[in-house]
Amino acid sequence: MNSYDLLKKDSLIINEHDPIITIDMSSPNIAKPMSMEHLRSTLIGNTLSNLLTKQGYKTVKINHIGDWGYHLGKILLAIDRWGDRKQIESDPQPLQALDELYREYFRRLQFNPYLEEESAQLFGRLTYGDETIIEQWQWLVRLSLEHFSQIYETLGISFDSIRGESCYQPVVKKTLERMRQAKESHMKDGALLLTIEGEDIRILDQLELSTYLTRDLAAAIHRYETYQFDRALYVVAQEQTEHFQQLTTILGTLNYSWATDIVHVPFSSLTTPQPTVPHLLKEAKNMDLSLLDTFREATDSRETIRSKLAVGTIIYTMLSYQNGESFQLENAVQPSMKPGHLGYILRLINEVSRAEQAEGEKEEAPEALTQCINRYPATIQTVQDTYDPSHLTHYLNELSQLTSKYFYNKAEHDKINMTVIHKSTQVLTDGLALMGIKTING
Repeated sequence: MNSYDLLKKDSLIINEHDPIITIDMSSPNIAKPMSMEHLRSTLIGNTLSNLLTKQGYKTVKINHIGDWGYHLGKILLAIDRWGDRKQIESDPQPLQALDELYREYFRRLQFNPYLEEESAQLFGRLTYGDETIIEQWQWLVRLSLEHFSQIYETLGISFDSIRGESCYQPVVKKTLERMRQAKESHMKDGALLLTIEGEDIRILDQLELSTYLTRDLAAAIHRYETYQFDRALYVVAQEQTEHFQQLTTILGTLNYSWATDIVHVPFSSLTTPQPTVPHLLKEAKNMDLSLLDTFREATDSRETIRSKLAVGTIIYTMLSYQNGESFQLENAVQPSMKPGHLGYILRLINEVSRAEQAEGEKEEAPEALTQCINRYPATIQTVQDTYDPSHLTHYLNELSQLTSKYFYNKAEHDKINMTVIHKSTQVLTDGLALMGIKTING
């Protein structure tokens, strides 16, 4: 009963001797435009995967699609009452149209509280296999996945496993049986609860429907059984901190020894109204076209350069903020050639790549630049230890400005050791590649 047949799902071949790290990343909700929160999760998770792979780990990038839960009853009801599938499909932004219908549901709910009961019953029908409702739900999943896939393709990001919450329903049943047998479980007002550290946590509601927490428990168990991970990272916004504390505590209570290997990688959300990801990509591409002339000698086409600048700027900007740091996007996604911006680094790499490197250079390499280059492995280790890619962007900013200081100093140009300059841009290129950013070919 899922719509993931055409997607790569759990097809990764794992060598039993590889240290394995699973990374839960992106995880957007169906029937809604991908949010900045999910975009940031995608970019942090992708960088961590690339970096950990460089460090010798086998990573499994998992996209845990939010395709289950009571909210689906609400959107399905809204489509049935006030929507039109053909119009939604023909809309340039179909997920935006679906989100508007979802908002319409809540506007109507103010005057008709019975909608809450109707939507809950609708989700119940989906859970118990009503073929008509299943077909409508599968349509929602397909439409959403098509939208998400376009964004991932633009960003150059792929996954090793794409599964919806719905895919874990068989594991949910086994998990519930184990929880029912736990001494901490009890029934109250028709709901199944677990008492953990004096707090009652709802595991199964009055309609015998699983909760978000229950499905995450089942997904964690499935991941361990599938991959035997050494660590399981969850790159999810900091608002979910309590959820993951409950997740690991319950798994520990159920005697899963690997519960301590679960790590929540929290990050802050935007402090301003969130644009949709397609809007953000459009804004980044709406750049001053004179910036493209900066790469006049490049072999890439102007449209390729434009795309690399736009996508790369979004990635670099989103990763420049510390995981726990609140930030505002404003005009930060506009490409720029100023120091500290991606365009500045790409132009430097492009120009150095065309500069001659004399054989047997004997000039002394600038000590400050050499020391900065030598700090690259330590920076990589810091990102690995903190799960925070902002350390890498800050390092690349410092290295690029130090490199340009020597490279663009015309008075000292004849004395420059180009070998160390080229080595510096190799480090810059490698660091950008870890973030999924492509350089512009010279």
